[in-house]
Amino acid sequence: MKALLLLFNMLIALSTFYKGQNDQRQLIELFYKKIYDLNISPEQIVKDHIIYSDTIGFEHALGSVKSLRQPLSNANEHFSLLKKDIENRDYVISHFDSFGENEKTKFHYLEEKDRTNVYRLSPKNTIEQYILIKGNKIRSFFGVQKTGASGYTFIIY
Repeated sequence: MKALLLLFNMLIALSTFYKGQNDQRQLIELFYKKIYDLNISPEQIVKDHIIYSDTIGFEHALGSVKSLRQPLSNANEHFSLLKKDIENRDYVISHFDSFGENEKTKFHYLEEKDRTNVYRLSPKNTIEQYILIKGNKIRSFFGVQKTGASGYTFIIY
């Protein structure tokens, strides 16, 4: 009987874990879908989906959303390729747990609870994007990794 109860509790815990990952994936998909929906203002996207600390953080997040929404005219530029892949649903979203060990080391400086909220958006035609989630909002959707550096730094608004 104890074994059955233990199994039941483990199934509930796993179900909750995967539901949380699924909700976060849906948040990421909705966020990127809204970026390219011209009927939704960049201001509303930031208010609805991005964690920002103050007015300056809001303005920086707003500028980042606008950069994604209106890429340069060069069709081979990163933001243009990303837009094309998002609009064609030609991407994969992966959770931190599925990253290889070398890739996981990019985020060694994050606390364990934060690492479990890291996702990778892998577009078909351009470089990967990393997304950091906190609760039901996006904490960061931009970051940098300096040449030769092992860590990836999220831009927090």
